[in-house]
Amino acid sequence: MAVLTRLATLGLREDGGGAALQQLGTSARDVAASVFSDGQLAARLAAPRVRQALAEIRADPDAAMRKYEGDAEVMAVLDALQRRMEATGTIDV
Repeated sequence: MAVLTRLATLGLREDGGGAALQQLGTSARDVAASVFSDGQLAARLAAPRVRQALAEIRADPDAAMRKYEGDAEVMAVLDALQRRMEATGTIDV
């Protein structure tokens, strides 16, 4: 999860991650546009379990990644999210 690791080291928790995204050369708007242009990924991100994981990742990235590293559903969605962001050039890892 290179994207999440970089966001965590850049301060994902501060200001909702806006500054961290800027340091990666993107914005929340760009990320949302990239994600929601893929309806299947957007639907997977809306699953309650995945939403909970994302909330925990935002609050405490290190602890959440340890918690969910063995969760196939959550990790599959996070992997798909990273691939989508890389493929669209939203974030360069």
